Amino acid sequence: NLNPVWDDDREIADYAPGDPLHFTVMDKDMWPKQDDFLGEVTLPAEQFYPYSFEGSLLLLDAGPGIHALLRVKISVSGTSDERRLRDIFDKCDAKGDGKINKRELIKALRSDQEVADFFRLPRQIRQEDGSRDNMERIFQEIDKDDDRDISWEEFREFFTSHPPPPADPSAW
Repeated sequence: NLNPVWDDDREIADYAPGDPLHFTVMDKDMWPKQDDFLGEVTLPAEQFYPYSFEGSLLLLDAGPGIHALLRVKISVSGTSDERRLRDIFDKCDAKGDGKINKRELIKALRSDQEVADFFRLPRQIRQEDGSRDNMERIFQEIDKDDDRDISWEEFREFFTSHPPPPADPSAW
């Protein structure tokens, strides 16, 4: 099979922040044949910690002229950054239903300076100063399924792949 799928799910209990992750890919053969080395790649910590990573990595030493990729998804949980994201999300989720709508976001911006600072938006959202357009753009970027609500999963995924929020919201 030229496109193998492993669907391997592992938890690294003794991970030390700052350590890279090294992947070695082998083709397992039946005894007495030796397993075949297919390639390897090292992912530096700054590419996945503390905000996770999802993407394809080019395997090195896969063989002359071979362009082999390893698709990985790394989720980092329990960090202070994730707790901060959850705290901001919960401050915006006024109804406590696990979703943020635009009205809830606007109310949270108005009532909490930390939320406004996090989104790099003013506390008062107005059409005439462009802050409404910026808020709409940010909301739509996070709301991947276009259901007019931001779920915790959408919120976490967006901010773990776009850390930290830029100082200029129009850059989103």
